[in-house]
Amino acid sequence: MKTFLRFTDQSFHKYNNAEYTNCLDRICNLTISTGAAVLHYEQADIDRLVHLLSLMQDLVSRNMASMETDQLQELELLRDEVGRYIIDTVRNSLNLPFPEIAAASKALWFVLKPYAGFYSLPNMQETTVIEGMVMDLQKPENAPYVTALSLDGKVAELAEANAQYKAITDQRTGS
Repeated sequence: MKTFLRFTDQSFHKYNNAEYTNCLDRICNLTISTGAAVLHYEQADIDRLVHLLSLMQDLVSRNMASMETDQLQELELLRDEVGRYIIDTVRNSLNLPFPEIAAASKALWFVLKPYAGFYSLPNMQETTVIEGMVMDLQKPENAPYVTALSLDGKVAELAEANAQYKAITDQRTGS
C-alpha cells in the first residue's frame, strides 16, 4: 500500500486557480527533475500527476459564462422591474381616497408583504419566491383585487418572465 503526503499548509486556500496551478506545476517540475526513483515514487504516479496538471491548466482561465447569461440578465431585470411595479402599486394605493381601490390594496398588501424585497435574494431563491407570489396573486380569492388594481397583465408578464428564466436556467444547468 502506498503512503501519500498531504500538504497542510494553510496558505493554499488563499490561492486563486492560476496561483494554485502554478504552484503545482513547479512541484511537478521539481519532482520530474529529481526523478521518480530518488523520491521513491512510481513513474505511473508522476505520469498521473502530469496528466491531471495538464487538465487543470486547461481549466484555469476557461470562460465559465454561458451563452445564456445575457438572456438571463435581461430576464432578471424584467422580473425585478415587474415584481417591484406590482408591489409598489399595491403599497402606493393603500391610502388612496377611492374606497374600492384602497380595499383591494389592503387585501393584496396582506398577501404581498412577505414578498417585499424579493429582488435582493439570490437568483434561484428569487425564482422560487416569484413562483409563490404569482400563485398567490392568481388565487381565485385574490383575482378581484388584482383586477381592481389593473394588475392582471403585470402578473401574467411576471409569470412569463419567471418561467422563461427558469427554463433557461434549467437548460444552462444541463449544458
